[in-house]
Amino acid sequence: MQQLIKDGIFHEDATKIKETPHISYTDSYLHIEENSIASMHASMKAYLGVERTRISMYLQRQEGEVWTMITHWSQDFLGIYGSIRKDYEVDDTYKHRILVYYYAYKADDSNYLSMIIDDHGNDN
Repeated sequence: MQQLIKDGIFHEDATKIKETPHISYTDSYLHIEENSIASMHASMKAYLGVERTRISMYLQRQEGEVWTMITHWSQDFLGIYGSIRKDYEVDDTYKHRILVYYYAYKADDSNYLSMIIDDHGNDN
C-alpha cells in the first residue's frame, strides 16, 4: 500500500480509496458550529467473520493548496461495529476536512484488512 501520510500531510491521490470486501457500512460527518467547535463522527459496520475493527479520524485544515493535519484520533473495537465522536475547537477562517480510515481485520487471516477512506469538509 502506498504511503498515505508524509510529514503529517495527506496527499490528494490518497483520498477516497475504496477496498471493501469486509466492510458493509460506513458513515462520517464534520460540522463546524458558530462557536468554532468542529463536531465529528465516524461509524462503521463490518460483515460477520470480522474479528476487530479500527477507525482513524484525521482533522485537517487547508493552508493555501496544502491540507495540514491538526489532530487525529484512532480507536480499536472488538467485533463488527465501531463509532467515534469528537469535538474540537478550530479556527473557522480556514476550510477544514476530516479523513476517516475504516479497517476490518478477519479472524482467519490476521494480516488481511479492508479499508475505506471518507473525505468530508466544510466550505466555510
